[in-house]
Amino acid sequence: MKLVRAWALGVLAVLLTGRPVLAQAAYTVEQASPPIHTRGVPVMVAYTPPEPLPHNAAMLRVQVQLSGQTRVPVQTRVCVDLQAKQCMEVNGASATTSRFYGIPANRPVYLVYTVPGEGSLNPNVYVRGSVTVWYGRASLPSSRSSAVRP
Repeated sequence: MKLVRAWALGVLAVLLTGRPVLAQAAYTVEQASPPIHTRGVPVMVAYTPPEPLPHNAAMLRVQVQLSGQTRVPVQTRVCVDLQAKQCMEVNGASATTSRFYGIPANRPVYLVYTVPGEGSLNPNVYVRGSVTVWYGRASLPSSRSSAVRP
């Protein structure tokens, strides 16, 4: 019955759009941060693919979801190489971005947590993060379409 329903939905998608709908591959990793015990000191958590991905797989989209109640504000950045130019602030409990489009999908994605200020935290703060990476073959604009015309 499920196979028939999936087939019917696929046929309906082709009829409505005129072309087949292709699913994108993705992986999701969830984990809690180590204890955040000092304000102003970043804590990094690596989210690595759970299994090897094709060598030519590229990131298409990244989604971050944060959970857990904290008594203090926690600033969060999502990064792919821990350099400022490859990071993005996460405002709120979730974010979805295509900013890392084309970056090799075998790289880990990092969540970097920082409690602003100085001094120790007692009790420690923990954040639970979930990272979903959609990956596939990234298409780059052709040189013909990006050429400057006189």
